[in-house]
Amino acid sequence: MAKAKFYIRMDTYWQGSRDTFFGPYETQEAAQLAVSESGAGRWDLGQMARDVKNQTRCLGILNTTEAHKQGMNWRNTIPARDKVPGDLHDLAELEEAYLV
Repeated sequence: MAKAKFYIRMDTYWQGSRDTFFGPYETQEAAQLAVSESGAGRWDLGQMARDVKNQTRCLGILNTTEAHKQGMNWRNTIPARDKVPGDLHDLAELEEAYLV
């Protein structure tokens, strides 16, 4: 049986912003570390970012099956990184580089 992989589901605090997924990560702890390093708000834990106008938020750390149920596909997934973007400008740069 294959070992589970994990994805980070993120968006911004702006209404209508699309979800972006980062992954796969080998462990849930690795995904959690990438989020905590970024300073993004942890919406899934009830934590708001300090600057909701410019920061991103983590909607959850999901296994592959759950990520697909939440809408993950090749058009909205960016490869795993040590630190996910903490503000919407960094997120926009990554989306432009990987998703356009």
